[in-house]
Amino acid sequence: MKEIVIVGKNATLEAELKQILGDRYTLTESVGRPLGGTCVAVVCVHGPSDLDVMEGADAAFVVVADTADDAVIDRAVSLGARYFFVSPVSAETLAFRLDWLASECMPHAAGA
Repeated sequence: MKEIVIVGKNATLEAELKQILGDRYTLTESVGRPLGGTCVAVVCVHGPSDLDVMEGADAAFVVVADTADDAVIDRAVSLGARYFFVSPVSAETLAFRLDWLASECMPHAAGA
């Protein structure tokens, strides 16, 4: 089963994503581990420093932030975020985007 990494804490969103995507992907919480080799990652942002994990990684990042602060958005985009959502975000919307990104970098992952 393919992996989607979740960086940061958003217990409600994580539980909803596991319910929606759990039959197709392993959703793993990243606890201080490098993201090298990660295909798709969700970064839950509570402050600007939470984006540091994106530096030097080549994953397809989806950022879910508590704020629409321009500095946070600009930094996320400059670090390669493919999507930027402000909480609250629908888990179904996020799952759709994650499934699409995973299909790009994990052939045959979507719907598998």
